[in-house]
Amino acid sequence: MEVWRLQVNTGEDSIAEYCIENNVAAMGWSLKELSESERKNIKNIKTFEDYCKYADKVYKSYASVKRLKEQVKENDIIWMHSRKEGKYYFGRVKKESKWIFNSEAAEKRDAGNQLTNIDWYEASTRADEESVPGAIATAFIKGSTLQRINKDGVKEYSQLLYNKIHDPEKEQFTYEKPNLCLDKHFYMLLSPSDVEDLLALWLYAEKGYVCIPSTNKIATAKYECVLVDPDKKIKKRKHIYIQVKKGKVDLKASDYVNLAKDGNEVYLLTTEGIVEDADKYKNITAVNPDKIYKFATAPEYNGVNEVIPKNIIPEHVLYWIEFLSEIENSNKADNN
Repeated sequence: MEVWRLQVNTGEDSIAEYCIENNVAAMGWSLKELSESERKNIKNIKTFEDYCKYADKVYKSYASVKRLKEQVKENDIIWMHSRKEGKYYFGRVKKESKWIFNSEAAEKRDAGNQLTNIDWYEASTRADEESVPGAIATAFIKGSTLQRINKDGVKEYSQLLYNKIHDPEKEQFTYEKPNLCLDKHFYMLLSPSDVEDLLALWLYAEKGYVCIPSTNKIATAKYECVLVDPDKKIKKRKHIYIQVKKGKVDLKASDYVNLAKDGNEVYLLTTEGIVEDADKYKNITAVNPDKIYKFATAPEYNGVNEVIPKNIIPEHVLYWIEFLSEIENSNKADNN
């Protein structure tokens, strides 16, 4: 069983609503590049071999179409994002699902290549990036029109959500209960911005450092934002820079030496990668992701000034902690 993401937003157009209304997963490569006389014949396309004969004439590559036809299998789950609504949808590939070339959709919507019999479900009624795990949201940033989501825990989450939301009158199928646990899948469910927030909040709890929100700029790729130390005893205000990477991304402490001058500090966090040579530099610290995990999941946290209450943790992060905790507790109960 695989999890896929389908990019349905191209240019100013989106075919998400078309897919939902027609119970299909659809994409382009609709042979519009053929001559007018050749396009008259696309109504006669019945097999994938028929389609390929035309596609080979006008496309150097149509790998996503081939994946849709040849690699997407029964019980796979497909995700898509409606730009118009801002919502995420997912659907299961059924036994009856099959590839077709829809000549009418090819002409009107550039959605000729279709996988049929897909019932789409809203992942959440909320229209924002926080309504799905970070690993799913970030999968839509770039890549092929149709590609796998191979991040740890995405398969289990998708199966669980399907079991919870799908209409049993339409689909009697259910997946086996997935085995998710808080400590293993915590970072999988978070977005990169969630992890950035947690590091900034941890520095507030640990050292009293305060974030300056306006310093979070796209142009400052070297760091996420700037924090300051409000300690009145310090004669010269120092700046604290943080850099966060989610996933198996390595960081080099040597790249941040210039930021760590004049008493300034740098904190580097990668959730699955390594920070190289941080111990060589006095004011550069590699933050262990386990510390951030314990900070986020502890009922209370003994910080530099006082016990930090749980409500300092962003609501969205608390939601995923509760989500994973419920699954973990349910699985434990089943095994007893």
